[in-house]
Amino acid sequence: MAIYLQKVKHLVRNLRYFEIFNILRIENARVDVLFRLAMTAYSSLGRTFMECLEQPSIDKNENVLQLTAEPSWMDPIIEYLSDGVLLEDPAEAKRTRWAAFQYVMMDGRLYKRSFSLPLLKCLGSTDADYALREIHEEIYGSHLGGKSLANKILRQGYYWPTMKKDATDLVQRCEPCQKYAKVHNQPASWLTFIVAL
Repeated sequence: MAIYLQKVKHLVRNLRYFEIFNILRIENARVDVLFRLAMTAYSSLGRTFMECLEQPSIDKNENVLQLTAEPSWMDPIIEYLSDGVLLEDPAEAKRTRWAAFQYVMMDGRLYKRSFSLPLLKCLGSTDADYALREIHEEIYGSHLGGKSLANKILRQGYYWPTMKKDATDLVQRCEPCQKYAKVHNQPASWLTFIVAL
């Protein structure tokens, strides 16, 4: 296991950011089967298909593919806060300089300052779309309206400039929200009274 750890540390040096998740054996069926297989005696396995490795899998050279990040609204602010670099256009440079007062860099991440909330983690377009879908459909599954969804994302600690518009667009494109929404029984126009004689 020490050799595997050394290999991971060697590969991590080439990465800017990575995460390690601990998945329980109950939630990972393949690892659970492998664990049970390792705990049983070899003679009691019977007709089980097994593959014996002649060499450890560590000996292979693994290449790390670094993907280029998509352009984001955060790029000019991050460049200004970390390196002091502004855009060449004077109007854009002034706008970036003024906007940078609302943000802070911590551990290589951009956060937005807020008056009544803690620091809000700034998200790019891909992460923002994932957060919208996760909160709207998956974890909470309450299929909130546009404004409520945007406010819930703010309370969860995330921010991007177009979050209210994106939340409203997602709700309008969500089929279950449109299909099973409450039907308003108000008429399209004011009722006209007819007097019977």
